[in-house]
Amino acid sequence: MSDYFTFDSKIIRSVKPLISKPGFLTNEYLKGKRMLYISPLRMFIFLSIIFFLVLSFFNSSQIQYADLQPVDNQFWNQFFEQWLPKLFFVLLPIFALIVAMFFSKKKMGMISHFLFALHFHSSIFLVGIIYSFLSWIFAGFQHQLINVILLNLSFLYLLFNLWKALRTVYAESKLKTTWKFIFIVVLYSIILVVSCLILLFLLSINH
Repeated sequence: MSDYFTFDSKIIRSVKPLISKPGFLTNEYLKGKRMLYISPLRMFIFLSIIFFLVLSFFNSSQIQYADLQPVDNQFWNQFFEQWLPKLFFVLLPIFALIVAMFFSKKKMGMISHFLFALHFHSSIFLVGIIYSFLSWIFAGFQHQLINVILLNLSFLYLLFNLWKALRTVYAESKLKTTWKFIFIVVLYSIILVVSCLILLFLLSINH
C-alpha cells in the first residue's frame, strides 16, 4: 500500500493531464509509453483513497447533520466512506462496456476501454478533491452560494472532461462524439443512481 503514496515525478506527470489534457494519458498508454506514468489502476486507487479520506475529513469537521440522529450520521458515513468507493470500483467495467458499445467500430479491445474508464474515474476523484478543498477554503463566506457555484462548475467540467476525452481517444467528429457522449452520460447516470438506491436499500435493511 505504501507505494501508492510515493510522490515522485511520475505521479505529477500522471495526475496533471487528468485535468489539463483529458484523454491524453489513455492515448499515451495505447502508444506504449507506459513507463513514463504510474499505472491507471494505481492512480485510480491512489486518488480514490485520497478523495474518500478528504470526504471523510470534511464530513466530520464541516458538515453538520442538525436534524439527524447520531445513528443516521453513522449510516451516511458508512455509505460514503465504505460502500461508495467499492461501488465505483464495481461500476468501472460497466462504464467501459457502455463506452465499448458506442465505439465498437474502432476495433479496440476491452482493455483499452477499461483504461479509458480508469482515467475518467480518476478525473472524477481529482475534481472531487479540488472541489472539497475549495469548498473548505470558502467556508463562512456566503458558503452556501459559493458551494453551489463550485459544485455546478465541477459537474460541468466533468461533462466537458468526458466529452474531450472521448474525442481525443476515439478520434471521431464532434457531432458523433457529442451524441455518443449524451447517451453514455444518460445510461451511466441511470445505472449509477439505481446502483446507489439498491445499495442504500440493502444497507438500510441491515442497519
